[in-house]
Amino acid sequence: MAEIGEGRKFEKIALDYMKQNNLSEAESNFIKALTHMKQSGDEEGQAYVLGNLGNLCFQSRRLDKAEDYYGKALTYMEKVNDPRGIESSLGNLGSVFFYKGNLDKAEATYKKALKFLEEANDTEGQSIYNENLGNVYLKKEELAKAEDYFNRAKTLLDSEKNKDQIKQVVDKLDALQKHPKHVEGKEGKLLKEIDSLIKGGEKRGTLSKYQELEEIYYQGGNIGKAADTISKSIELFEELGDKNSAGICMGNLAGLLLQLGYSGQPEQFDKAEEYCKRALDIIGAGKDKRRQSYLLGSLGNINLHKKDLDKAWENYNQSLGFMAELGDVLGEARGYSNLGNVRLLQENYDDARVQFENSLELMEQLEDRPGIAQQCESLGDIYLKQGNLQNAEIFLSRVIALYEAMQDTKGLQQAQDKLVYLMGKPEYINRRQKELLLELKKPELEKDDESRLVVLNELGNLYFMAGNIDQAALKMRETADLQEKLKDEVGLSSTLDSLGSILKEKNDLEGAEECFGRAMEFKEKQGDTEGVVEIYRNRVTVLLMLGKLDIAEKLIKNSLRANKKSGNEIGLMNDYRNMGNLSMQKTDWANADKFYKNSLEINNKTNNRYEISEDHRNRGNLYLQKEDWDLCEKLYLQAMKIAEEIKDLRNVCHDSRILGKVYAEKKSRNKQEEYYKKALEASEELKDEAGLQVDHRNLGELCLGRGYKDRSENHFKASLEISLRTANKKEIATDYRHMGNLSFNNGNRTEAEKYYRDALNLTLEVGDKNGTAQDYTYIGNLKFKDGNVDEAEESFDKAIDFFKESNNKAGLLQLLMTVARMELLLSRKEQSEKYLDQAKIICKELGDPEDLVKNIKEIEKVKDTVDQNR
Repeated sequence: MAEIGEGRKFEKIALDYMKQNNLSEAESNFIKALTHMKQSGDEEGQAYVLGNLGNLCFQSRRLDKAEDYYGKALTYMEKVNDPRGIESSLGNLGSVFFYKGNLDKAEATYKKALKFLEEANDTEGQSIYNENLGNVYLKKEELAKAEDYFNRAKTLLDSEKNKDQIKQVVDKLDALQKHPKHVEGKEGKLLKEIDSLIKGGEKRGTLSKYQELEEIYYQGGNIGKAADTISKSIELFEELGDKNSAGICMGNLAGLLLQLGYSGQPEQFDKAEEYCKRALDIIGAGKDKRRQSYLLGSLGNINLHKKDLDKAWENYNQSLGFMAELGDVLGEARGYSNLGNVRLLQENYDDARVQFENSLELMEQLEDRPGIAQQCESLGDIYLKQGNLQNAEIFLSRVIALYEAMQDTKGLQQAQDKLVYLMGKPEYINRRQKELLLELKKPELEKDDESRLVVLNELGNLYFMAGNIDQAALKMRETADLQEKLKDEVGLSSTLDSLGSILKEKNDLEGAEECFGRAMEFKEKQGDTEGVVEIYRNRVTVLLMLGKLDIAEKLIKNSLRANKKSGNEIGLMNDYRNMGNLSMQKTDWANADKFYKNSLEINNKTNNRYEISEDHRNRGNLYLQKEDWDLCEKLYLQAMKIAEEIKDLRNVCHDSRILGKVYAEKKSRNKQEEYYKKALEASEELKDEAGLQVDHRNLGELCLGRGYKDRSENHFKASLEISLRTANKKEIATDYRHMGNLSFNNGNRTEAEKYYRDALNLTLEVGDKNGTAQDYTYIGNLKFKDGNVDEAEESFDKAIDFFKESNNKAGLLQLLMTVARMELLLSRKEQSEKYLDQAKIICKELGDPEDLVKNIKEIEKVKDTVDQNR
């Protein structure tokens, strides 16, 4: 009995760890519990522990191990005759088989589990298995069976208690209606019936089948075919002299044509308008106010698209009047919202606000949460445009709360993006910083560590958003110290992670590595597997940047061993990628490619499209470093193709930029411009201002190089406008630098120097040492070409000091070698040696890379020639 108690004790500890989400400790204690239970013969205990071990393995997608544990759990559940346990084990095994793609086994196992719940009369449980079986048949493309099981699942659920589950099943049924195979089968059958009815002259019967066919096309998303079908219905109704039905169909057709117009067929808008007006003439005579209201709303949409805003206002206003007469509060609310949209486009923000407030009031009466969220978001947008950031923040915060409650991830992301944009505006940052700094000075905060922590945390984030990296790092250190004092390990690990990223950006790689190392320890202690993976990746990257390859390799190999042992394929995938990155650092190209292919193999097994794309990207980067432009092009095109298919716009941007650089190397300027423009389009769609700046600068530099100076200026100015709007001094300096290069290229050296010095003042102000080094370099180049060699050298020497302070050895080395060459052009051998000697020291520190040694030798050859000429 003592042994049984010992096993149950470890089981309880494991369950406690599971509640804390510390999964590694939970697994370890379940294994200990299992050992004790085996010794004591506690078969019931073993059954449940094995089930929990299966759950842990299933969560981390260790499917073979999960199958093994669930299979053993089932054996023990059958031994102890636990029907509920048998059903649960069968269900778990069914899910493993489903994820492994063994659909026949999944089907058989789910059906066995379902029988137990049918005997127990557990309708909710039966619904789950019916839905699971629907999923199996959907995968098998046995659509009739899938539909049958989904319908059973829906019928078994209580419409009040199980609203979310019912919606989930209904969504699957809706998706099933759009499945090409489903549509194709029903379409063929109906077309045969219609053909037979037409031959028999049965017009009414034909109309009935046309309506069914239209619905199938509409549900399947084939709007074009639905529109063609409804056109045929109109012809038949007109032949029958049924004007009213023809008018109703015309209204419906207008709605379909409007959808086609929005989907990229602009020629359909005129047709939609024509049918709307024809329908209104017919329906208006019959005094059907509701249909008139809908048609006027559609006309409003058409005129809104055409930017005929006065007509749109008139249409929406008439539609609203009918809705008010009918007492349709929801229709009235939507009408006010439409009027608000017109005023918004007319930039009449005050009246737009009034319309949206009217709509919001009605939506609140109806307790229509999606409608409330939409109007609040519109009001937030207006206040944002008017610069009333406090009110904008109030409404957008309310929107976020509503979308969170409705679990609308797309709407939530959009609203959060707007709030982040708002919080990034200088007016908001400056106001909030002042408020928080005043808050910190309050005497009561000195004693209230919890409140002080909240203020410091927000202040650190605000400094980061303002681009004040030094202050951000300082406040985050204070935050971390306070969290350590309060023993807030969860908060501390998050702060250390953020601080590590900031220090990495500051090029304080030692500090970043220390932060990531400590953050990893805390995340491991908390059992936050996902958090550990992310920080582990950052830490390995920093170790590689530091050249600490041995430490990085040891860290990766430890992780690799642990993940192989536990069968954690997601962990293995990350380890293979890190080993690939490590091999790249060693210029061991063959091993790097091998490791990236290992990662690709794992992702191909699960058909994880996002990760497959990432593996192609990693291999593409390898060949980018090798300067194998053809293979690099091929792999990045593969990565981008998947990114486009899965609507991963951020990586479409990234891949387009890389491909632009590849085509630059291949001397294909038209292709280079094509992909830089593609990146710009994706950044515009993402509303990513930082990305837009990168793309405008890339295009600006390309156009400048090709002699298209006006186009170059337009791109550089577009980037500068964003920098000035966001008041990011570091980015403004970058754009001044580009404008300086443009002026220099145009022969306007006075203007060029002004831009360079304006950039320099900003980089000095914000402490951007790397930027300062670049500015002194440009000023030095300008002075050198004007023949002011002493002034040029003074600027170059300052640039060297700042490159050293920022620990930018690559930038420093490039400058030293460039200046050494420039000095030789003027036969200044001693001055050239001064810079070349420093370059040799840096080259040695970097391990004497072959290409750098070769370049230095070439400069020395030229130097010797200068000496001989003397």
